[in-house]
Amino acid sequence: MTHTYKHHHTDLLVVLTGQPNTGKSTLFTLLTGLHQDIGNYPGVTVEKKTGHFSGNGQNVEVVDLPGIYSLESYSPEERVTRNFILLERPEVIVVVLDASNLQRHLHLALQLLELEVPTVICLNMTDMAEHWGLEVDAAALEKMIGVPVIPAVASSGKGIAELKKTILEVAEKTQQNEHCPTGWHLDYGTEIESALAPITQSLSAKEHLMEDFAPRWLALRLLEGDSESQRIVQHHTHEPGWESLLKNSDDTIASFEKTHKKPLAKLMTAKRNEYANNVAATVVKRVRQYSRKSDLIDTYACHPFYGLALVLAIVSVVFYFVFHLAQEWTWIPAYGNDGLAWVSPCELTEIFFGDILPTGLNSILQLEEGTLVYSALYDAIIGGVGGVLTFVPIIFFMFLFLAILERVGYIARMVVVFDRLLRIFGLHGQSVLPLVMAGGIVNGCAVPAIMATRSMKEPRERLITIMVLPLMNCGAKVPVYMMLIGAFFAAYQVPMMLGLVAASWSLALLSALVLSKTLVRGKHSPLLLELPPYRRPTVIAVLYSALLNSWWFIKKAGTIILMVNVILWVAMTFPRTEGADSRAQLENSLAGRVGKLLEPIGRYAGFDWRDNIALAGGFAAKEVILSTMETMYQMENENYRESETVEPKLTTISGLFPEEQTGQVSETSGVEQEEDDLERATNTLKRILPTDPQWSMLKAISMMIFIMVYAPCTATVGVIWRETSFKWAMITLIYTTVLAWILAVAIYQIGMMFV
Repeated sequence: MTHTYKHHHTDLLVVLTGQPNTGKSTLFTLLTGLHQDIGNYPGVTVEKKTGHFSGNGQNVEVVDLPGIYSLESYSPEERVTRNFILLERPEVIVVVLDASNLQRHLHLALQLLELEVPTVICLNMTDMAEHWGLEVDAAALEKMIGVPVIPAVASSGKGIAELKKTILEVAEKTQQNEHCPTGWHLDYGTEIESALAPITQSLSAKEHLMEDFAPRWLALRLLEGDSESQRIVQHHTHEPGWESLLKNSDDTIASFEKTHKKPLAKLMTAKRNEYANNVAATVVKRVRQYSRKSDLIDTYACHPFYGLALVLAIVSVVFYFVFHLAQEWTWIPAYGNDGLAWVSPCELTEIFFGDILPTGLNSILQLEEGTLVYSALYDAIIGGVGGVLTFVPIIFFMFLFLAILERVGYIARMVVVFDRLLRIFGLHGQSVLPLVMAGGIVNGCAVPAIMATRSMKEPRERLITIMVLPLMNCGAKVPVYMMLIGAFFAAYQVPMMLGLVAASWSLALLSALVLSKTLVRGKHSPLLLELPPYRRPTVIAVLYSALLNSWWFIKKAGTIILMVNVILWVAMTFPRTEGADSRAQLENSLAGRVGKLLEPIGRYAGFDWRDNIALAGGFAAKEVILSTMETMYQMENENYRESETVEPKLTTISGLFPEEQTGQVSETSGVEQEEDDLERATNTLKRILPTDPQWSMLKAISMMIFIMVYAPCTATVGVIWRETSFKWAMITLIYTTVLAWILAVAIYQIGMMFV
């Protein structure tokens, strides 16, 4: 019985697949290096990783398929993996198995072998098996399953060269003979084989099916009642008679189960498990006893109380180091005309986009300050890109520590601790880390938090998590909170901040509950999670993970965020009013007119047109609210003096550029200058707002709740768009803004009853 597969690609196509926690991602990184691209498969949120390496004069494309436990097609990951292998026809499948837990992983390997696609087994984590006192005979395994078996330790790079060599050898045989079956079939026993044979023979007579699918595999799946295989027969037969093929398989199932009084699909699964057990018993030997200390650790790490305390402690430590390494600690040397200066990564990014790049471009272009071209280039384009890339150091360190925790094996324990509580609100145990990252303990950021949801396998819970993350108290909202609290609640600062944290969590959980019952309805996905053994992370794997995620953010999210910033600049710049000062220009701009237009609506929450403009600026970044409010309120305040006009300042390192080159050189570092600007704005508003008749303690509370809830910043919207779709990004934008207005109006109107 022969069949011919058609390959639809020019490069050698190799796919990596296997169960989660087998070291597949590390193996992929070692095979491809940084020659990788990350995206989503069409129509699903499942992550797609592709990379390349060269060998024997040929380019090899490597696709890292999602980690799955079987090919039953119950989850998007399983469907993506199976469909990709069947329809793309790779030259080689590399199945990654955990040598320390071979028996459980063999079930998936047997299913993949039945696809009759050229296969290589990578027996990874042989060091872990040895550590646990196990000895795996790779040669015996290769003989039993009929395909090459390569022992490896991906964490150290052991076996990678041999794996590449074997992949190229198998791929070369595949190219020479397009039908290159493994020659291995699992014997299901006389009774099942008798039922299987006529179905296989009928399928073999269909030419178009033979081009893409192994008839024995397709017959097996039909007898297991697989709906995806039934669709394959219907859509790929391309001739009359597909109905009879499906009817024959249904009749065979009914006849078999009537005779044997047992479900045929369960008997076939039992046969695979039996063979997997026999293989494992033959090739795996215990050479010494080993006591798993991880079981003792897990009694505390997964405990409802101690586990929660440990999560809070670890998360607090992680965030301390993330934000201190990225923003607070000045540990990167920068040399200027005045010698050595030490800066933080975020400060260095701000200096580059706030001073180095504008100064360099200005020396070349010689644009006149105040012109539209000057403003478009420096405010919209450079300012937009710079505003995006200031997130990169935080993202890098966030993913660095996430990679460490994941490879240590702790992320799975954290999920177990929170799963029961969060499930009540339609979330998942894996939602907890993104919620904390977004500002669950204040000063987080929704951008890396949304990207961190990529580790969540269930699309429903992942979507709900992404949609409620903007409700957390990110670091950009906190300065506005502190200004309003300082102006109106100076004696109650700690209780007010604790109240805002509690309000943020309450709104996020309740919103998740509502979303799970309305827009994102569906069944709760069970927590199917293997607790991996505790492992020592490798430097190369951790760094690769952090670098790749950071590069993806720069390359993909930056384009959308830049576009949104340009749109916002246009709205605040046009139409132009000749001879008007900055206040009049802003008031008559499109943004100003929208602020006036929204004033009748905003008045119910206590907001006037000035507040509306400030809040509109907060769409770009919540920090903009402070600077916008400062400028507008100073202009209208009777104590406003010309000397207090806010001038734009370059954020530079003292001495980094000559004074005649920059025109302005700050005596402070970039972060210090930014903090000075925020502090000046905060102090100015603290003095003005309590004396403004339009402001009160009630309006301050209404404003803080509105800022907490309303539309995510452009960076967050851009990442939501990339991680889900334009539709869900817009839904998140709209529902948060509507919810913010309802809450602010309710607070203000109810409060006015008691004033």
